[in-house]
Amino acid sequence: MAKPASNTASPSNRTPYSTRPSLSKQFTGYAIQLLAQEGKLSLDDPVKKYVPELQLEGAPITIRHLLHHTSGLRDQWDLLTLAGLRLDDTITEGDILGLVFQQK
Repeated sequence: MAKPASNTASPSNRTPYSTRPSLSKQFTGYAIQLLAQEGKLSLDDPVKKYVPELQLEGAPITIRHLLHHTSGLRDQWDLLTLAGLRLDDTITEGDILGLVFQQK
């Protein structure tokens, strides 16, 4: 019998935050493009227009930067590791957002 994948959710290894966002990136990008085509946002809008907690110094990060992975923001998994968390720890969306908002 095959052993279940190590990331299979079970009471012992379930985390509130999962890798589902990796699967949803394409849909998010598509939805943002539709909103831009409808004039509801601009790809050149600063991100802090929609996420005011993101107060970074320097040139503003735009939606276009996020879509093209050129924002300069660190990867969430790198931030968690730098903060001393292990990837098998219980990690919440709040943990990740807190680390993102602390970036300078």
